Amino acid sequence: RWQLPPQVLSHPHLKLISLKDAYFREDRYDLSQLNWLGRKIEEELVNQGHQHIRWIGDLSPLLECGVSWKELAVMEYNVNSVYRSQSVEGLAIYPFPDRTDDPCQACILCQHPWLLGTKGFVKNPYYNNPLLCWARGQLKARRI
Repeated sequence: RWQLPPQVLSHPHLKLISLKDAYFREDRYDLSQLNWLGRKIEEELVNQGHQHIRWIGDLSPLLECGVSWKELAVMEYNVNSVYRSQSVEGLAIYPFPDRTDDPCQACILCQHPWLLGTKGFVKNPYYNNPLLCWARGQLKARRI
């Protein structure tokens, strides 16, 4: 999907996790699954001596599985609150949205410097956009 070169895919420190294992429990999307699995993997890696862990999540398949933009926005806030520490950081890769007037899509857009487009990764023109950050504030006020 990302068209990564073979040397990256075969790197011993890269571990690919399936979409179903990371985001679904008993074939149903479950945000707590990501938290549970992430903490388990983090503990294992720290015990092995790894000092820095970077999560990269391609979230576009979630939309294809019926997860909504609203659910992705909720996941974004949850993950941001759980996974920020000195040894762990995360990067979520979102598909380029169909429209930017949807506050849930705008919410995600203003937080990420890169998006996954039909021709690969593209620099996000909406990153740190104050207008979209306003939209994110409105979502918080509505308590999605």
